[in-house]
Amino acid sequence: MNKEELLELRQRMRHSAAHVMADVVKNLYPEAKLAIGPPTDDGFYYDFLMETPFSDADLKKIEKQMRRVINKKLPFVYEEYS
Repeated sequence: MNKEELLELRQRMRHSAAHVMADVVKNLYPEAKLAIGPPTDDGFYYDFLMETPFSDADLKKIEKQMRRVINKKLPFVYEEYS
């Protein structure tokens, strides 16, 4: 792979990780409202609207569940909707 292809792959991985995180958070905290969650040059993030901010224990639980999901090696399917 050339440098451009590697950068594109990294961007897709970060985008997919944001989706995994959003799915995990919604499963663990159904009351969470999703805002935006783009990949960035340094990783990715997601904004959630919650009555109480996530604690360190919540973040560890989210990360642990994300690792479980990622380790299942489920396929990602790209689709666009109008």
